[in-house]
Amino acid sequence: MKRIIRLFAGVLVICASPAAMAQSADGGMRIAVVSMETQRPLEGVTVTVSDSDGDVITRRTEANGTAELSDLDAGLYVVTADGPGLIAAREPSVRVVRRKVTPLNLEMLARTEALRAAFGPPDRPAADAMSGPSVADGGAVALHALRQTVGDDRFFAILRSWVAEHAGTSATTDDFVDHASKIAGEDLTGLFMTWLSGTSVPEQYPVAPPA
Repeated sequence: MKRIIRLFAGVLVICASPAAMAQSADGGMRIAVVSMETQRPLEGVTVTVSDSDGDVITRRTEANGTAELSDLDAGLYVVTADGPGLIAAREPSVRVVRRKVTPLNLEMLARTEALRAAFGPPDRPAADAMSGPSVADGGAVALHALRQTVGDDRFFAILRSWVAEHAGTSATTDDFVDHASKIAGEDLTGLFMTWLSGTSVPEQYPVAPPA
């Protein structure tokens, strides 16, 4: 009798195995989202995963900055992450394979307004924020606004002459504003006040002059 029960149990295991394998055949994805500036996990970020058929799955990151998805068919997926005060991140081609969890790490940059609210305007950072995210972001934003305002020729003339005159020396933001105004042939103080000194910035960059 014991032998019959053992044989019967063995048959059940054999029969159940294909079903168990079928259930675990799908893949998964573990998405970790962190701040680009601080490398800290970002909670409450909306993560959207879409496949080639247009099917969409949405999750929110937990306190540890992760969102996990299971039962995904093998194939390629597009992953996007979005959240308040953050610039959306996108990974256009994430491959999921069967029986495996695919890890994906995303870094998200705070929007200019959020950075300035947290760290202050980039032209007058605190001593402990001289290399902070507001300075890096704000400098790039202001330079792009300058380029859009004066055009490529004058913009690169400003940069080349600035480096030639100040290489190996110290200079201030005001020095650069004066230099840019001189090379451009117009007073750019107002431009830099708007894009570098403000606690917020315009929604659109200046329109570039005709080439």
